[in-house]
Amino acid sequence: LENGDFIILDAGPDCSYYHADISSTFPANGKFSPKQKKIYEMSYGIRKTCLDNYRPGITFRDVGEKVKQFLVENEYDAENPKFKGLIRYGGYNHSIGMATHDPMGTFAGPDEVLRPGFVFACDINLPYPDQEMGIRLEDTVVITENGYENLSHGIPRSLAEVEALMKKK
Repeated sequence: LENGDFIILDAGPDCSYYHADISSTFPANGKFSPKQKKIYEMSYGIRKTCLDNYRPGITFRDVGEKVKQFLVENEYDAENPKFKGLIRYGGYNHSIGMATHDPMGTFAGPDEVLRPGFVFACDINLPYPDQEMGIRLEDTVVITENGYENLSHGIPRSLAEVEALMKKK
């Protein structure tokens, strides 16, 4: 590993046969470079936009429109193909249950209305092959009667939280 590299950790823990799917990205040297910071902040903003909008009665497409709005408001090219799935599905979401990618719980598509009890991964996955880096921020989410619960809360996510964690020995 070298300065400027990202480390992506993707974990699929389980408990009593039920799975979660969690991913984090952090700088190999413990401090974000300016280039890493820009990419991370955008990905973190997309994640926050998704989480802020998950609730019963909304569709993934509705959440995706909020992602598109976030991108445009922050002067990113919302037409870039790398954002297509994020905009269509409000994150690269997949069902979670008895498997990390549970085929029995697959959603009907971007227009399916979210209902209490839906468990899925909010997976912000943005590759930057031209820069030899990528970002993954993934949380396990359940839709509740009044919104959502992030089952992977407590994981350091903001730039400051990640850098503070990396300083600990």
